[in-house]
Amino acid sequence: RHKNQREFALNTGAGHQSWWVQPQQQVDKRIAALLQGPIEPLEDAQIDLATLVHRVKRGWRAISGEAPLRENLAAGILKLAGWQPGVALLDPMCGRGTLLVEAAHIALRRAPGLKRTFGFQKLRPFDLKIYQRIKSELQSRVLPSQTLPIFGSDSDAQAVQLARRNLEQIGLEKAI
Repeated sequence: RHKNQREFALNTGAGHQSWWVQPQQQVDKRIAALLQGPIEPLEDAQIDLATLVHRVKRGWRAISGEAPLRENLAAGILKLAGWQPGVALLDPMCGRGTLLVEAAHIALRRAPGLKRTFGFQKLRPFDLKIYQRIKSELQSRVLPSQTLPIFGSDSDAQAVQLARRNLEQIGLEKAI
């Protein structure tokens, strides 16, 4: 056990324990680990940090600028706002276009991350056939690109240019 860490062990039954390791000092990034199974001793546990990287990325942003809105946050904002596909949407401070792109993805039924790979695909219990079946089903639901009642503007002309480039990169330049 590292001197700057606390351990919390919970008995999950059948002789398995779950461990929660948390830093005591303030840090910019936190990694919470839930390890299940008979791990003796804890030092034998391994965590592939590659599976944790970019967990908030949905796989479309080609170009990023200063202080971009995270894709998952933009999708959450649209959900909380009650926005529905087919209803006009105007983002007067569109920045790099994140809210616009997420709205278009929702309207066109594009599931998050369809065009990217994930760290969990490298894990031993990963079942490629099941993953491909699910991914294929999600891809079959995608609607063809079309003009959508989604509009954006910004007082920063450079931000609008970045938004347009992001839209071109993912084939939505004529949809929005």
